[in-house]
Amino acid sequence: MLQKCASASVNIQEGRSRSFEIIVNGNLIFSKLKCGSFPSTEAIISELIRIENGETPNEVIEYETSN
Repeated sequence: MLQKCASASVNIQEGRSRSFEIIVNGNLIFSKLKCGSFPSTEAIISELIRIENGETPNEVIEYETSN
C-alpha cells in the first residue's frame, strides 16, 4: 500500500472486538463490522489514491471473499 500511496501515514489502533475500520482524515471509509468481511486491498488502494489526488473520501464497499 505504501508503495502505491507514498504520502500515506498509517496509524494502527486497537479497536472493538472483531472490528477493522479504515479512517482517512477523520472519514470512515471501511468498516468490517458493517460489511462482515475484510476490504478489497485494491479497492482501498484505489480510494486512497483518489483521496491523495484531492477527491472527497467515499465509503469502500468492495470486500474480500472466501473461496
